[in-house]
Amino acid sequence: MSNILKIFNKNSLTFLKIYGIDNYNRIDGCRIVLSKLIKCIEVTKKGFKMKENGIIQVGVIVRDIEKAAEFYASVFDVPTPKINQVRPQELTNAMYRGKPMMSRAKLCAFKLGAVQVELCEPDGEDSVWKEILDERGEGVGFLGFNVADAKAVTERIAGLGVEVLHRGDTPGGSYNVTDFRQLGVSLNIKDRKVAEQ
Repeated sequence: MSNILKIFNKNSLTFLKIYGIDNYNRIDGCRIVLSKLIKCIEVTKKGFKMKENGIIQVGVIVRDIEKAAEFYASVFDVPTPKINQVRPQELTNAMYRGKPMMSRAKLCAFKLGAVQVELCEPDGEDSVWKEILDERGEGVGFLGFNVADAKAVTERIAGLGVEVLHRGDTPGGSYNVTDFRQLGVSLNIKDRKVAEQ
């Protein structure tokens, strides 16, 4: 089954269900966390739209980014984006599980309206992306959120048992990627100023 996002109702609680991710049938166990996250989506008569601090990014982990980028470009009927490497650790201060992250994974992004689809091909270095690929295989790895205060958000979700595995700095802010095991998908929590660059 392909990875898709669908809004649905259960016991009068609207929340996000992510299909196609292993072991994601534990909806009841995730209901409280997901109900808090879904507040970023406003349901309208025409469908739904993202509120402030909503989902801005869908990250897809792939084994061959060149092949995947060509395929996505043909599906979306857009040009193939430039493929870049993650900036060196000395520029990002990136940490993974409390240690400097040396990964130079390959990335490219498709801007599709308000949401960016980012493809990521991990390299052989330890990273959250490699961990997802090794455990889950290819597919949706993370959802990116644009927030005003990433530190406050990561502290709040830590209280819900959602651990940040990977963090780093970018010009003007930071990003924080959570463990994927609690929700079935990682969250990439970005400072608003970073997400707007």
